[in-house]
Amino acid sequence: MASLTATQVSALTPTEVSGLTPTHIAALTPTQFAALSATQMAAMSATGITGLTPTEIAGLTKTQLTSFNATQIGALTSTQFATLTPTQLADLTATGVGGFTATHVASLTPTQIAAMSTTHIAALSTSGIAGLTADQVPALSTTQIAAITAKEIAALSAGAISGLSTDDITGLTSTQFAAFTPEQVRALSTTQVAGLGTTQIGLLDASDLASLTPSQVAALTTTGFASLTPTQIKALSAAGITGLTESQITQMTLTQLGA
Repeated sequence: MASLTATQVSALTPTEVSGLTPTHIAALTPTQFAALSATQMAAMSATGITGLTPTEIAGLTKTQLTSFNATQIGALTSTQFATLTPTQLADLTATGVGGFTATHVASLTPTQIAAMSTTHIAALSTSGIAGLTADQVPALSTTQIAAITAKEIAALSAGAISGLSTDDITGLTSTQFAAFTPEQVRALSTTQVAGLGTTQIGLLDASDLASLTPSQVAALTTTGFASLTPTQIKALSAAGITGLTESQITQMTLTQLGA
């Protein structure tokens, strides 16, 4: 490969490029690498992509980056992925971002996360966004959180859910909050539970309510607890019921008591 001129490299057919091994890719000089077109970059195999060196990744142009598909992006090693600058991440297409693995997402720095557009956030796969950690969640802007789809919400780890501020949670749409799984509801801190509005409490289904711990039940505000329907009260587990505070019990309506 080293003997090829930039002109010769640019003349390689997509089929020839797809046959390049990691060793071939790693051996390309900066001049040769810069000569690769978007079409040629798109033809690289997932195996070949793993040969990209830090220098080559640093030299990737926007045109080259936008040619990568999800499979190619997904093939990047953790070391390779970490070398992408915030600007380069911002240049990726939604298709490319869809290739982020859980390991990729977990390695994102606050600066890299901030560089992601709402389109990028919505394009993350459920397996990819599952890698988001509690430490990373605070780096998400209100606009970015609003872009998280219901499917992505349901894929968030308990750790990521715990990283949401009370403002983040109250700012979720009904569709987003309704996507919470029982495991995620159980992961809410008492502070987060206390911040739930009546609309959000009304979205808790039987499985969600059954997952509430005694401390979470006790954390429901007076207004929040009063908004529970008889059906919801009945869904609380025996353990959850033990968390009822004196204030909550004394304010229960006849309808709630009848549950």
